[in-house]
Amino acid sequence: MKTEFGEKPQNYKIERIGETDAKISFAENAVEVEEGRWQADVYEITIKYTQNLSERIEKNLDAWLSRAKENDAKEPVATTEQRIADLETLVKGTPSYGELLEAVNILLGE
Repeated sequence: MKTEFGEKPQNYKIERIGETDAKISFAENAVEVEEGRWQADVYEITIKYTQNLSERIEKNLDAWLSRAKENDAKEPVATTEQRIADLETLVKGTPSYGELLEAVNILLGE
């Protein structure tokens, strides 16, 4: 995803999430679009945090970036709230058999 920055972005950034996880953001193809404004493709991945995470990324940056790109390309999984909202929208009024069947498929995530 294209993202704008106020300065040239680092190759990667590690952010702790809670006590056990970390979000790693990778910036690629950084271009200065005008004085002091940069744009780059950003890919993110969330993993379990380890003490040597930065060292592991530095040793094999290309593989980590590739993994983040693959993760970014996956279709996001619908949350339970999204599935319920889809179901409620579908069954408002008197549903037909086909609509009920579709509602069951939404609930089952199929």
